[in-house]
Amino acid sequence: MPTGCTPFWSATNGSISGSSNQPTLSVDWADTPNATASLSVTFSGCTSSSDNSKTGSWSALILSVGNQNFDSYNNTINIDYCTTKSVTVTVPHMYVQGTGGIAQPALTEVIYDWTIPTGWHSNVGSQTTINAITLYPNGCAVRGIVSVKGSINYQCGSAGESAAASITLNGTNPVVTLGVPQGYTGSKFCNTTPVTFTASLSPSSGCVSGYVWNVPPSWSLVSQTGNTASIRPSGTSADNTSGPISVTVQFSCGTSITSGAYTPPYTAPTILGPPSVCSSGASFSVSNAAGASVIWSSGNTSGLTVSSQANGTFTAISGFQGSVVITASLTCGANQTSINNTVYVGLPAANNNTLIYASGYRGANPVSLNASSTYRFICDQVSGATSFNWVLPKGFSFLSANGSISEFINTSATTGSYTLFCAANNACGSSWTHSLGITLVSSGGGGGIAAPVRLSAYPNPATSTITVQVTDSISTNTLSNTLDQPYQLLMMDRSSNKVFSVQSADKILNISTDGLPSDIYYLRVLYKDAVLQRQIIIKK
Repeated sequence: MPTGCTPFWSATNGSISGSSNQPTLSVDWADTPNATASLSVTFSGCTSSSDNSKTGSWSALILSVGNQNFDSYNNTINIDYCTTKSVTVTVPHMYVQGTGGIAQPALTEVIYDWTIPTGWHSNVGSQTTINAITLYPNGCAVRGIVSVKGSINYQCGSAGESAAASITLNGTNPVVTLGVPQGYTGSKFCNTTPVTFTASLSPSSGCVSGYVWNVPPSWSLVSQTGNTASIRPSGTSADNTSGPISVTVQFSCGTSITSGAYTPPYTAPTILGPPSVCSSGASFSVSNAAGASVIWSSGNTSGLTVSSQANGTFTAISGFQGSVVITASLTCGANQTSINNTVYVGLPAANNNTLIYASGYRGANPVSLNASSTYRFICDQVSGATSFNWVLPKGFSFLSANGSISEFINTSATTGSYTLFCAANNACGSSWTHSLGITLVSSGGGGGIAAPVRLSAYPNPATSTITVQVTDSISTNTLSNTLDQPYQLLMMDRSSNKVFSVQSADKILNISTDGLPSDIYYLRVLYKDAVLQRQIIIKK
């Protein structure tokens, strides 16, 4: 460099690291195939003015294969799963662009970096100086993808690699499936009949050397022939919890595959019989335990006793009312288990403390209700009851069928005093609850519970529109056009088919009758605890 000069460097296809005014410098060249690296320098501030503005330059080919593509190659090689033979994978030669020509660097071939799939190996390692590699299966020839990239990292440690060439080893790996006998529902107590399972291989393979059945501790292998095995359950719940069943297929080429795990279901034994036992007795049996011996016992012999072990018959002690646990102790060889069932003994436990109440209010007796209205009546829960039988006063009727602990009942159109009865029933008979006195009035009031909800619908008969009006005398929204709560409005035809339904809180609602033929219909409103119904005639 001339004396006293300051250099100024510039680079093409590269970036200068640090200051460009130093005597020496470092350049990071672009990783671009077939590109030229150029460097120039200009001097200034020299001791001799004649040296100012002197320049110098240098250029060279950038050696790079970054993202360079291979030429066309065979990207699929079909293999046989059973083979143990080697497979040779070849890709086109790859050379560094810009080498090997006149006045160019010598022709330079890349190093080939191979990625070998699982289940294969090569005796030359993952880098080769030639464009082919021979692979050997570790056992059977499994499918996979071989990948290779061109690299010049042996010359330039940070150079990028070429694009990858991918070659698929296109064999079909077999899959083994464990077959369960058609109709098999699993293990049951005392059932030790062997079950035949089958191993199915798809696709079939000619190099199967054997089948190994993986049997949980509670099962035992009785025999096996080819791809089938007879396996015996223990006849206990452990058949479902000690582990799954599977099968492993072994191949002569040195590998094996295993089926998915199958855990057989277990159906536990249960006691079958009526929910109630009376003084006349009741018989019980055990399901899902064929072949087991049974010993029956009662959890409370003051209320229920065993009258026949052979028939599983129990008899109630006279006057007893309550729940009793019965037990079936099962024995099958060395296996034992016990199962329980709770039954009710005697008449339902209804008495004078069992109350009937209306519209959500409990304890008022008598109650004051509106004539020609619908209310929900509820009975206290009664132990041992399987149904309820309501006895209605004259002029009352059910909105639906009789028999539930809760019923919607239409009151009589005639004011006055009435008594409502309800009996709790089971197979042993009936017990009566406390009756409910009812005072019917033409409008709300009068000690007890009034029914302030009203339903009106007009015109009746109607042609095109029905106006529905719902009022509630205890609603806090007395000055509002809406009620405290929304109500459900239903319209049904004479066959109880729903033709219209809406939920609203509006006190006045207009309903179009378009599309409804001339007939008798019923409007029903469900609001709070009240059910109101009106008959409507549509004439067109």
